[in-house]
Amino acid sequence: MTLITTQCVVPHSVHTVRDAVIAVQEYPQFLPGCHTVRLMDQGPDFLVADTSVSGFVFRTRMHWSATDDRVFFDNPFVHGVWHLLHDMPQAFSQSDGVAESQNGYTPRHHTHIQLRITIRPGLFAPFLRTILPAVLPRLQNAFQKRLDDIHRNF
Repeated sequence: MTLITTQCVVPHSVHTVRDAVIAVQEYPQFLPGCHTVRLMDQGPDFLVADTSVSGFVFRTRMHWSATDDRVFFDNPFVHGVWHLLHDMPQAFSQSDGVAESQNGYTPRHHTHIQLRITIRPGLFAPFLRTILPAVLPRLQNAFQKRLDDIHRNF
C-alpha cells in the first residue's frame, strides 16, 4: 500500500474545516472532477455517499467524532484521514495564556490540515500512485478556496 500525504495551514477554525470536509453534497460545487454526490446514509458522526468523479462512481464512508479532530474516509480505491489541528502561527507567542504578536493583533483561528491517503492494492493502484501526487495539491487548493468563500460569506 502506498501512502500519500499533503498538508497546509488555513486561517479557519477546526470546526469550519471539519464542516467543509463532511459537507460532501457540496463537493461538486468546488472539487475538480467531482460531478455528483448522492448521500445514501447519514448519522451524527458518519455518512455514506455515492460519488461520481471523472466518470467513476464509488461509495465512500466517512466517520468522525466531535471530541476528535480527525475525519476518516474509506472507499474501494483508498482510505485515509483528515487530521485537523488548531495551529498558532509562529509569528505569535503565548504569554499569560493570551496569544499576541508584536503589534498586538490576535489571530482568530488557524488550522493545520494534514490529509493522509493510503492507496489500496488492486487494478487501479498503479494509476492512483501516478495521478494522486499531482491531483492532491489541486484538491487542497480547491478546499482552501472553499474555506475562504465560506468565511467571506459570514
